[in-house]
Amino acid sequence: MTNLNKSILFLFSLLQLCIISAKGHEGIVLGSFTTTFQTAFNAEQGVEAIFTQDTLKIIDLASFRVISATPIQIPSEIYLLNFDAYYLKNKLYISSRKGGQTYRWENNSFQRLDESFTHKMQIGAPGFTSGDYYYRYGGYGFWGFRNFFTFFDEASNGWDILAAEGSTKFPAGTGGGTYVKTIGDDWYVFGGEVTKPTNPKEFEPNKNLWVFHSKTKRWELLGLTNSSLLQKIVASISVENKLLLFSRNYCYVVDLQKNLVTTHKLKSSPNFYCAEGPDLNFHYYYKGYYYLSSLNNATLRAQLIKEKTLYDEQAIETSQVYSTSNLYLYLLILLMFGVVILVILGNRKSVRKTKNKIHLEGNLLSYNSHSVDLDDDYVGLLKLFLSNGELSTHDIIDYFKNEHLHYTQNLRIMHQMVDELNLRLKLLTARKIDLITGEKSTFDKRLKSYQIDKNYFSLKDIDLN
Repeated sequence: MTNLNKSILFLFSLLQLCIISAKGHEGIVLGSFTTTFQTAFNAEQGVEAIFTQDTLKIIDLASFRVISATPIQIPSEIYLLNFDAYYLKNKLYISSRKGGQTYRWENNSFQRLDESFTHKMQIGAPGFTSGDYYYRYGGYGFWGFRNFFTFFDEASNGWDILAAEGSTKFPAGTGGGTYVKTIGDDWYVFGGEVTKPTNPKEFEPNKNLWVFHSKTKRWELLGLTNSSLLQKIVASISVENKLLLFSRNYCYVVDLQKNLVTTHKLKSSPNFYCAEGPDLNFHYYYKGYYYLSSLNNATLRAQLIKEKTLYDEQAIETSQVYSTSNLYLYLLILLMFGVVILVILGNRKSVRKTKNKIHLEGNLLSYNSHSVDLDDDYVGLLKLFLSNGELSTHDIIDYFKNEHLHYTQNLRIMHQMVDELNLRLKLLTARKIDLITGEKSTFDKRLKSYQIDKNYFSLKDIDLN
């Protein structure tokens, strides 16, 4: 090649790069839209795999050109040709979304690896790679959403469950738009739908954000998801430790580790291709560019957009990804507050009931702020009145009578003790009325019956035994 030709080629390449840089985006027509459209991204090799109905195209992301186009035939076992595509250890795989069928692309053909079947128990489950495995989380099947991770194990040619052995609390099962964002050993899960407890056939938005610590196999509830992230999202891109969520007019930059979401205005509205639910397998970030799959007039296109030309750098709003105030903590605080209020009200009611009441503790009579000591005989007499209704003269005399004294002497002592006890109660309560009163018996006019006004006493606090 002559120096002139080299110079022309160099100028042509430079001009091409300048055009791409100036426009900030470029496109590659992939073909007509089909329901089997799927992509896979390999950051290590810098390539993107594009599956259409009958072709596998490999795009080199650095030069943004198709470097190979191979005719393919999707295996008939893939249920309704609905599958995920992914790279693992620089090898390309596809896996049925309605079952466990998993294939590896080798020697220009699909080699089946699994020994499973179309179980339809994880419909809508998002898939992702971490370490040496491909995982799925949640998904719908048989009137319920799953709340666990499954992974494909090539050693056993089958799928297995990743048991949350280190956890004592678990999220509700989700599907239909669940996000799983992996940051190292932490797998963040939010969005999607949960079944209504009252009717498993009906769904409602999942408002909780959880993180699964894969090293310790433990779930942790972080809080309630920001409402802006629960609205209509048409596309998502994983950018290092952040997640970009796109509505038609805004980009939400989600930093789960810092619990921070910034809202930016889109400079234009790309025709994002989006399948059922938010899918991380159609749009990618690589070395300062977004590689988007777009759909316009039934034409599929791989689109390159420079990082700083997609949305305004200036944030419109900054808020939390999730509320750090735990809903259950709020409920617990509210419950405790209610208990405290009930205790206070109960105490006040109890105080009102016992206020202006006479209390007896041991030999001490007390009434509000006043008190008086009683001898044992007077304490016994008071308890006798309080534990009975009417008492006859004989009842009172029999209680304390001295056998060596005549009846009249015992009667005189009884009257003295009743009068003395009445006097003590008057002094204590500062009242002029007698609390112990006597009148002729209705059965025998020769006898008197006595009774005490118990309304003045706090009987529940007095040991009458």
